[in-house]
Amino acid sequence: MILPLDVIWFVILILLLAVFSTAPFLSVRIFWVLILLFIIFGLALTIISILSKRRQRAKEAGDENTLLEYLRSHGLGGKLSELAQGLGMPEEKTLRLLLALEERGDIPTGSAKIFTANPQDSGKI
Repeated sequence: MILPLDVIWFVILILLLAVFSTAPFLSVRIFWVLILLFIIFGLALTIISILSKRRQRAKEAGDENTLLEYLRSHGLGGKLSELAQGLGMPEEKTLRLLLALEERGDIPTGSAKIFTANPQDSGKI
């Protein structure tokens, strides 16, 4: 099981509080070694979170490119469920990607409405 970074940060902050509360009972060297360890772990967690955010953005951009290529090859039109099935993505994610492409100007404005015009698909948004 992988813990979210927020939980790990919370645990580190609680441990840091424990170190400061027990500081009178620790030697000076042990206290500073523990503080340095917390700084190192904090920097490592920061780097990990930055890299995971970059990886997530790259993955989303890859999905947008896949959707754009699919739309170019098959044209605009049809049902959102068919588009999502053709790409192998959930409908909600496909609709979010369509709206993002529309905002960026990669597809014409109002193109997302073409896919949600059917009463069957509009209830799933």
